[in-house]
Amino acid sequence: MSYYYLKNEEKNGLEIYFGGKPSEDILSRLKEAHWRWYPTKGCWYTKYSKEKENFAKEFAIHHSLPRPKVLLRKIFHQMNLQIRNLFLHLLYHRN
Repeated sequence: MSYYYLKNEEKNGLEIYFGGKPSEDILSRLKEAHWRWYPTKGCWYTKYSKEKENFAKEFAIHHSLPRPKVLLRKIFHQMNLQIRNLFLHLLYHRN
């Protein structure tokens, strides 16, 4: 299963993205390590700490990472959703 993590500088957090639903074992480990599901972004997140970053890196050893094109496609998709939502908000909430 593909997997990647990002450091969210703005929120001082870490985000883990999976290419599908992780196994029950991985979900249990995430929950035990105090990671939380963020449905809007489709990722698991936590506040940044070196310990949490090491936890995220550990997955990289055991799981394949997506190609850069896949990562960029996911990022652009998320940006397009945010732009679309902003446009709709401005369209329907104008004076």
